[in-house]
Amino acid sequence: MKTTFGVSHLVVKRNNVRIFRGENYFRNGLPICVNRVEESFDTSMHFHDFWEMTYIAEGQGTHHSGDEIMPVSKGNLFMVPLGVSHVFRPMSLNSKEPLIVYNFLVDVKELKKFIHSFPGGNELESLLNCKEFKRYHDNSGKYYDLFQQMHYEFSADLPGKEARLYNGLMELLLFFYSSESRTYNESTQTAAYIQKVLAIMHADYHQPLRVKDLALVAGIGERQFQRIFYMQTNMTFKQYLQGIRMNHACRLLMQTDRKVTDIANSVGYHDIPYFNKLFKEKTGMSPREYRNSIRE
Repeated sequence: MKTTFGVSHLVVKRNNVRIFRGENYFRNGLPICVNRVEESFDTSMHFHDFWEMTYIAEGQGTHHSGDEIMPVSKGNLFMVPLGVSHVFRPMSLNSKEPLIVYNFLVDVKELKKFIHSFPGGNELESLLNCKEFKRYHDNSGKYYDLFQQMHYEFSADLPGKEARLYNGLMELLLFFYSSESRTYNESTQTAAYIQKVLAIMHADYHQPLRVKDLALVAGIGERQFQRIFYMQTNMTFKQYLQGIRMNHACRLLMQTDRKVTDIANSVGYHDIPYFNKLFKEKTGMSPREYRNSIRE
């Protein structure tokens, strides 16, 4: 198993299954580790004394746990509880078709403390009682972006690293919890459709999204879509989309030196005066004033 950073994988064998210990991953008092791994046939069946969340980032392969073997591919997410033996393997020995995964590891004791300290977090404790691995799929690509960002945050070691990692951890926990607890009666199916719409909006916010098209995705009429959308988000479709676009514009103004015109175009606004007017309505400042205030 190749990793992108030099951590010695000290392990212990128990009944011919290797034990991966958290003490070999967690450093400097941080009970979290995020790595990017190219899986190989050299990796043996193993289990961990920590909690693991895995995202299949590239390629295809198989996941082995006990007597169960299942195919895996890009976009699959796995929740692997404490003590569950498993291993990922690539589809072939061809190095041109690697199986690349992101792993988000967290110490179980610290995870419990984090859940209990977070307002409303007690509901999530049921996840820790899971005794077998769970597989999900990232339909929008949102969680690929999240794992990629968390890997960067972990590796870059910038100010605010710990807070951003815990923020990412909570987002993943909420995804797993909603996936596990969702029931499929008619009302929650509608809510699930709206969640699918929101995923599209977050992924394609720079595109000319229309209520008509997204109502078709949800399988309901436009008027009903707008009513349910407001009930789910407490915002109109237009307000929600503007919020996404403005958040991305703010991030680009903070983190890049790109021209305001370029940023406006990249978040879906080609009418620059309208973008400037809307930005000032949302933030109280022009884009240039916002950039200057952040960098002072």
